Parts: sequence; structure tokens; C-alpha cells
Amino acid sequence: MKRYEVLDVLPANGPMWISVSKDNTQLFSQGFVVKFFKQDGTDWVANFKRGATQLNDVVELSDKTIFVFAGGAIYQMDPDKIIPIRILHGNYDQIIATPIKDLYILSDSFVALAAMDSGGIKWRTERLAWDGLRSVRVDGNSITGEAYDAIDSDWKEFEVDINTGETLRGGGFRFEVIWKEPKMYRIFRLLRHGVMDLFVKPKR
Repeated sequence: MKRYEVLDVLPANGPMWISVSKDNTQLFSQGFVVKFFKQDGTDWVANFKRGATQLNDVVELSDKTIFVFAGGAIYQMDPDKIIPIRILHGNYDQIIATPIKDLYILSDSFVALAAMDSGGIKWRTERLAWDGLRSVRVDGNSITGEAYDAIDSDWKEFEVDINTGETLRGGGFRFEVIWKEPKMYRIFRLLRHGVMDLFVKPKR
């Protein structure tokens, strides 16, 4: 039995759609629109408030758990209920399937990774990059990729344990390097790379 359908637009006819958001605000413009089908044969339409990214998708796990990604915000839904079971905090921009049953790797704001299963967020890495992750992939029991290092203006390889989220090697966020520098030079570095890089995005 089909449990949901992603809609391109809000329906013009039928019952009023339901706003779903982190702050319970009523949405008057279109967000990410999903129709849910209840077990009694009826249906309802949810208008999800989007987060800050372009990630819009629905993931259904083998135990029927449904996660809706609306602009990177995650809502765990039950089609028979018009309010979320839970809302997972984060600003996710990519979903990566793994060989492990019902385990997905998420990129969080292009700076860290998280693992999601039916219980929600299983683990979250430390910050891996100043502002940029690319070529993220699952390789056996590891997750590998490249993280942007603003100090060297370069991409650095990293490896993360898929079961624990522990960083095994690499990454491009090296705050401890700056912290060991003389105070005035450290301030200059932080201002230059921590603020200016907000406006100059690395190529992905």
C-alpha cells in the first residue's frame, strides 16, 4: 500500500493542507509538499516548512519509518498522524545510502557528517571542514571524502568510521593549529578564514 506521494504544488481543491514546521507556524506559501495515505483509506496533504538547503526528499525504512527532508530539515512522520513524531535538528544537504540496512549518511551544512537510522540520528562527527565537503562515499566500514581546509586553501582527504562516526584520519578543520599561534596572528587568521570564507565559497 502506498503511504505517501510527493506533490509538485499545493492542491487547489479538496481539504485544506496542513502546515508542518519546527516552530508550529502556519505556512501561507508553498514548502515541500507531501500527500500521506492513512490506513483507513483517507489522505491528507502536508506542507513542510523548508530549511536552508536544497535537499527535498522522502526516505522510508524497512520498518515503515518515514523521514521527510524539507530543505534539509528532517521530520519523522506517521501517515496516520498530522503532527511529526519527532523533528531532527540539523541543516542537511545530502543523503548517502549505505550497505547497512536502514542506515543513511547525511552531510550536515557541508562541514560534518551524521548517521541516521530508524531511531533518528545515531552519531555525528566532529567538524571536518571549514566550509565544504565533497566526494563523500561509503567504502566498506569507512566513509571517505574531501574536506575544505581554509588555512591552506586546499581540499584534504578524510576517513570516518561508519559504525561510530570517529574520525580515523584527515579532515580540513584544524582549529588547534591556529590556537597555538601568537595571539595577534591567531586573531588575524580567524578573522580572515572564519569570516571572509563565509563570502568566498570553495569550489565543490
